Amino acid sequence: MLALVTVRSAVSNLGAKKRRLEIASSNLAFVVQFLATSVS
Repeated sequence: MLALVTVRSAVSNLGAKKRRLEIASSNLAFVVQFLATSVS
């Protein structure tokens, strides 16, 4: 029972990290696009 809870919390932690990574990468893409348009 405890192992199942541990696995579940690990999976949810991974999901949160993945979401944070996706948000960060989309922000980075936005910044790069903004810089590209302001330079040209």
